[in-house]
Amino acid sequence: MYLLNLKSMNKKKIRNSIIILLILAVVFAVVRHLSAENYLHVLPPRPKALASFSVDGLAEQMNIKNNKVLKLLDEYSLTDCGVDWTKKIYAFISERERVGLLASVSDRGKLQHNLRQWAEKNICTSPEEHYGIVWSVIKDSWIVAFDRRALLIMGPSMSVDQDMLRREMLDCFHQRKDQAGFISPLFKSLSEDVPIGLISRMDLLPMYVEQTIRDGLPEHTDLGDVYIRADFNFSTNGLTADLFLQSQRAEIPNYFEHLFNWDKPISATYVTKVPTDAVAWACINVNGDSLLLKMREIPSLRTILLAINMNIDADMMIRSINGDMAFTLGTQSSDKDFLMIAEIDNTDFLNQADSWQYSRNTVQRVDDSIFSISAFNNKTYFGVSEKSLFLSSKPDVTKLTTDSVTSLQMWLNTISSSRFFLWLNMQRLTTNLASHGFLIDDEMLRLFHQVVIYGSDSYHLTLDMRSNDIDNVWEKIADTWTK
Repeated sequence: MYLLNLKSMNKKKIRNSIIILLILAVVFAVVRHLSAENYLHVLPPRPKALASFSVDGLAEQMNIKNNKVLKLLDEYSLTDCGVDWTKKIYAFISERERVGLLASVSDRGKLQHNLRQWAEKNICTSPEEHYGIVWSVIKDSWIVAFDRRALLIMGPSMSVDQDMLRREMLDCFHQRKDQAGFISPLFKSLSEDVPIGLISRMDLLPMYVEQTIRDGLPEHTDLGDVYIRADFNFSTNGLTADLFLQSQRAEIPNYFEHLFNWDKPISATYVTKVPTDAVAWACINVNGDSLLLKMREIPSLRTILLAINMNIDADMMIRSINGDMAFTLGTQSSDKDFLMIAEIDNTDFLNQADSWQYSRNTVQRVDDSIFSISAFNNKTYFGVSEKSLFLSSKPDVTKLTTDSVTSLQMWLNTISSSRFFLWLNMQRLTTNLASHGFLIDDEMLRLFHQVVIYGSDSYHLTLDMRSNDIDNVWEKIADTWTK
């Protein structure tokens, strides 16, 4: 009996020991996870702008190795420098409008060793430790501070301001969890499921842009309540950037709905009218009455309309528009060729053509439905062709169009679900920019054959860059930059 009791007690001890070990393992895992994530506790409070960057997320979407992603971003070897690249990196603009970067530290000693090596190359000052935090200064203006949890870089600052900036940074390391920037509304609105995410308050915009936006808003509107968010996703042949406007205040979305009054989705009527060699094509679905009101709100356009209406009834032509309005720029014969073509619901303005004021130096009649207007030594043609209103550099609109859909074939579904669509032929565009003396990285831009910008509502725009004939454009860029 005694042996049975002893065996039973041993079983209980073994079972209890296993349970305790399991509990300790769970506690250790939780503590380890929390300690790995608590670098976010160092994020300055109430940031005005934030950006997140994931090396793992980029490498996965681009289908390239992590170290190539790092070398894409910096000439220095950062692959194994003591920063934990498996965690997101955060850039920010603080409440006091300091620019900074926050990262998780994987190896404090290795990071300190790398700073010493950079100090020997006069990149930064030699690292010094004070009360558990290591300090250094990069390029005389960017202060570096880190402990076992977090790396914080802030600046730029003049030498006389660096003591104050150090104080701010020290406060970040010692702040309570409920004071840190990661509990702010801005951080909570930042997308976490994208490799690169950006968000900013609109009151960070330049003053002249801020004033333009504020003009249509209620008097006491705070642009700090309006956020601009951008989410970047990548594929092997390009990238997609989604731009959003966000606000909890109802009057602000209403204002942007009024500002970008896109009536209906594009019907894609003129997709087949785009030459394959065009430089750019844009389309929007509009109502002529709404368009005319918008044009009159812009002083320069209002002045032009007044001048044109002295000879012809431009207002009546614009009011006739009802549907898609498309713009084409450039053809194989000339980059200066252009065409604006729009769906109309009537041609009543042609009935008034006999009463228009004609002159050899201004408006002339080419035939019953085609006219020309001269300005700045250039002649522009307008009128009705194939039941559409047009404005073009040539009287024969058919010379500026094609019946092929090759150029926009891959975008047909996107166009039909959008209210605004812009397509750029990067091969032609980069050539044109270079020929006009613009200093651009022509070789790099040419890797992307098409760039499109489109929107389905007033709060969301998408930019899409695509390469047509390269298996992995990012692999090619990485190989080029890391040679």
